Amino acid sequence: DAQESRGLGDVYKRQVYNATRTQGLAASYAQRLTSAGYTSVDAKNWSGYGIQSSTVLYNGSANKAAAEAVGKELGFPVMQTPNLQVNGVAVVVTG
Repeated sequence: DAQESRGLGDVYKRQVYNATRTQGLAASYAQRLTSAGYTSVDAKNWSGYGIQSSTVLYNGSANKAAAEAVGKELGFPVMQTPNLQVNGVAVVVTG
């Protein structure tokens, strides 16, 4: 399975957040990840601090590889955010 070969089993939760007022934006990116073979993907609205461009966030070194793989899949930069309140990977979409 492609997911296991990337070391991205169900251990990693992926949250896709919409940081805009565009309805369905997070859901469309969540679907892209699901279509690429990722599981445990949820779409939600972002209520955190201001993000200027679409970014993949992670909170600990254990989530770095998963965040980098998601960033590569979506073409988004990846940034470690120690205070992130997500256990796993958060994709914040701005457009």
